[in-house]
Amino acid sequence: MKILITGGHITPALSVYDECKKRGINVVFVGRQFSYDKSTQTMEAKMLEERNIKLIHLDAGRLTRILNIQSVRHFLKIPKGYFQAVNILKKERPDAILSFGGYIGLPISIAGKLLSIPIFTHEQVMAPGLTNRLISQFASKVFVSFGESVKYFPKHKVILTGNPIRQAILKGKSKTLNIGNNKPVIFVTGGSLGAHELNRHVEAIMPKLTKKFLVVHQTGNVAEFHDFERLKKLENENYFVFDHLLDDDFGYMMRRADVIVSRSGANTVFELLALSKIAVLVPLPFSSFAEQEEHARLLEDSGVAKIFYQIHKSEELFETIQFVYNHRQEMEINFNSLSHYVHLDAAKRIVDELV
Repeated sequence: MKILITGGHITPALSVYDECKKRGINVVFVGRQFSYDKSTQTMEAKMLEERNIKLIHLDAGRLTRILNIQSVRHFLKIPKGYFQAVNILKKERPDAILSFGGYIGLPISIAGKLLSIPIFTHEQVMAPGLTNRLISQFASKVFVSFGESVKYFPKHKVILTGNPIRQAILKGKSKTLNIGNNKPVIFVTGGSLGAHELNRHVEAIMPKLTKKFLVVHQTGNVAEFHDFERLKKLENENYFVFDHLLDDDFGYMMRRADVIVSRSGANTVFELLALSKIAVLVPLPFSSFAEQEEHARLLEDSGVAKIFYQIHKSEELFETIQFVYNHRQEMEINFNSLSHYVHLDAAKRIVDELV
């Protein structure tokens, strides 16, 4: 059997890949190899390269809410993307297609429907975007992470699987990191691409933060800001900075940290829930349909996280981190009320349906 995986969310896709590999199922990935200006590899491409997994590049366009030169170029690429998608499917001949949403997933899914290949899609967030709502109309099954998402899709197609969690998050062993025990640990991460505003706030409070904590900081690698190059020059024995952590290292830090400071994308939220890790969440202000705000609000209202808005002063971030650490024991108890969101067998259930 061969499954073609595509779409915008590589982290749960890799969890499904691992489950397929256990069963001897052949998997091929279709996605974006390079950034829009073709100057750098995408994080998706880098993560697949780390695992020696082939990525087939699809040069698709997308519709955006902003009208500028770049949006016009994207629009003109849309027909090209559909022709490429048809050619890829004819060459690879998969038995099923699994999309994880995003503009890359749409041309592959439509081409798959035209070629009578069964389509499956997975929705990560509470309020799905337009792409997955469109794909759901001709998909065989729609997998959702949140029960709150069910109402957006045809009811007879929806299966609540939860969000697939990488095994490295649950039990990955780092061969390179060895964080000491002399201070509590704060792990700062903006996700695979980093978060410039979060990096800027952490830099501002670094002297105060490292007096009480060991700080491990994944900055990301957005070239225009040069955050990693600048921050790695800081000389502080309690500060460890990386542009990108491999899966096992990242999983180790998620488990090792006393408090996690992060964006609030769906992957992060489900990893926090799976590990029962308290956090300070910094929602991306312009995320689609304010999804990061919605995720962060869920965890804050449940008493397992606090929200920091990046427009606020850096000092407030320091105070919020201190508050969460000082109240960690009572906050950790509150994870009991969120257990229904944790589905550690999500990848298995998705592959069962594909098979």
